[in-house]
Amino acid sequence: SCVPAIEHHGNARVDSMVRLMDVMPTILDFVGAPIPEDINGRSLMPLIDGSGGPVDLPDYVTTETEYEDFEKLGVYSDTWKYFDNRDEHLGTNRFALQAVGKPENGRRTDHIAQHQDEAARLRAYLEEWEARHPKVPATALDKALSPEIREQLEAIGYIK
Repeated sequence: SCVPAIEHHGNARVDSMVRLMDVMPTILDFVGAPIPEDINGRSLMPLIDGSGGPVDLPDYVTTETEYEDFEKLGVYSDTWKYFDNRDEHLGTNRFALQAVGKPENGRRTDHIAQHQDEAARLRAYLEEWEARHPKVPATALDKALSPEIREQLEAIGYIK
């Protein structure tokens, strides 16, 4: 099979907030492969090659962490990161506002008291996002795993 020639794009830097889900369609676009229509991500090639085409990126990016004793939701704008720290970690406030591009140090760098309007706006967005994306139970581990697969998953920390 033939692989299309790849045009060199230099060391392009995208300063816009992008999402992990945009990586796959960007790579497909870069190599000239078709991008499936039913995916959520968008190709970032117009930002990389400077063509300026529409990318349709959201104003906010949402993050979720739920692992062992950690449970956090976050929403990122170009300038702020708002967190709902549901795990009651001693070093953080339940709700926190951190500046993008600045070092974070839990309560010490929380700007929520100084920027209550910004925090309220991001919190409202996060609550709306969570209502549209209800939590689903984790996929049950198949008890019929072969001993080899179980050993491999244990070795890389996926199961205990």
